Amino acid sequence: MAQAVYAEEIELHQTPDWADKPYSLQRDPLWRVTKTAKDFKDFWFYHCDHLGTPQEMTDHTGVVIWKAQYKAWGECKVEQAKSDFFENSEIISNNIRFQGQYFDGETGLHYNRYCYYSPYVGRFISKDPIGLLGGSNIYAYAPNPVGWVDQLGLAKTPTRTLQKNWKNYVGCKHTNLDIHHGFPEEYAERFKNIAGIDVNNPQYYYNLPKEKHTKSPGIHTNSSRTGQNWNKTWGGILNQVEAMNLSQAESKEILEQRLRALARKERIGKHNATAVKGANFCQLQ
Repeated sequence: MAQAVYAEEIELHQTPDWADKPYSLQRDPLWRVTKTAKDFKDFWFYHCDHLGTPQEMTDHTGVVIWKAQYKAWGECKVEQAKSDFFENSEIISNNIRFQGQYFDGETGLHYNRYCYYSPYVGRFISKDPIGLLGGSNIYAYAPNPVGWVDQLGLAKTPTRTLQKNWKNYVGCKHTNLDIHHGFPEEYAERFKNIAGIDVNNPQYYYNLPKEKHTKSPGIHTNSSRTGQNWNKTWGGILNQVEAMNLSQAESKEILEQRLRALARKERIGKHNATAVKGANFCQLQ
């Protein structure tokens, strides 16, 4: 991960209002203006641990300009900036903490998209937006901060629960790397309201092999090509189905069809729990 630094403000183009007139390519300033990109004042590189938490920053010459030490739940215990290493130099700051978190200097809290997180107590200060769907403790961050991340501030179903559900449904233990939801937990409430779908129904689980999903312990998706756009894609699909004003049964049928189509596209259909169960895999072991 890297960060480009400019010495002056970045000039942006005025976007015309096309509400009362048709779009015109010839009048669009983005196509009419040609400018040379300004040079960077500096270029900083982040050096992160296995969870993606920044440990050090270096400039383009490899010199350390910022580094930090953290307590177990993300509180920055020791922070050193460039001015500490070299006299009369500018102060370099970094507010990125655990994945998905941004440090707020005024409150001492970490902004975690859907809610604020307190690194001092290792808990969110407001209830989990998805309620009990994220677990019985609605203020919890993750079971273990050394092996888990919660990038969105929405706790995931524990791995052991997924494994138990898989075994009960399929008839035997999973054999590949890990088990994942076909319908993203991030939209659990929307799936339930629109189509009466429980995202934790094991028939929608996928047991992905290593080549389809490479990850560190506890990190859910986004580390492979398959997972990078999965949640984003489903957000768009839900918007489309919601706008159709269908019954729950009709919406469920469409969403299940889309899930099967996406699985075929990514070539993970055979790893679905229903497919594994239908292939009598457990009897062949």
